[in-house]
Amino acid sequence: MSQKAGPTRRFQLRVPAEDRHLAEIRDFIQEVGEKIQIPGKILANTKLAVDEACTNVVKHGYKGRTGYLEVVVTGNQREFSIEIQDQGESFDLRNVKSPDLKMYVETRKRGGLGVFLMNQLMDEVRYRGSPEGNVLSMSKRLGRRRLRVGGRGAKPRSLRVTYTLQAFGAMTFLVAVAFAGIHARQIQSVREETQSRARSVARSLALPASGLLARPEPMCPSSRPS
Repeated sequence: MSQKAGPTRRFQLRVPAEDRHLAEIRDFIQEVGEKIQIPGKILANTKLAVDEACTNVVKHGYKGRTGYLEVVVTGNQREFSIEIQDQGESFDLRNVKSPDLKMYVETRKRGGLGVFLMNQLMDEVRYRGSPEGNVLSMSKRLGRRRLRVGGRGAKPRSLRVTYTLQAFGAMTFLVAVAFAGIHARQIQSVREETQSRARSVARSLALPASGLLARPEPMCPSSRPS
């Protein structure tokens, strides 16, 4: 019996296109994913794809200029789609060449895999650029079962299957590296916020103390001779 899709829901977030708001977008995707019951692994991959897309817009679309990022999630328990809208410089996804995964693994190179990861992690990726604005759409269907390969009496792997498994292993490594980068950015953000709060508390405590220290002490009365 097929799973009921349930009602389709729509969620929207609009933030300035700055690095410090990327964590807010990731939290938004996590919250929405839990509401529409996206499985944990797929939700983690979706957060990574969205983070890569938004990072590309901030760095390569706006290039330091002010602007906004608008993220719209529409979905139910069977499928969902994500639209990322901006007014930065547009680019054509068709011009992005497939990376050499073997070279990336051997050299442990980081960066330059945003479009590749989006295409691998999501079922469909589309991009529409225009003078009025750009829209990146990503969609994912849920509940599909993977066919198991192997077992007793299985046929030898073909070159295509072998290459696919190697590519999957390389992609897994790259996804782990990307998650490590996201985790490092989150730790840095929390550290900066903690330091800012500590400085604020220190200043609030120092001001009353400095007032007390600056106040002259009353003279003690002189003792009378006996």
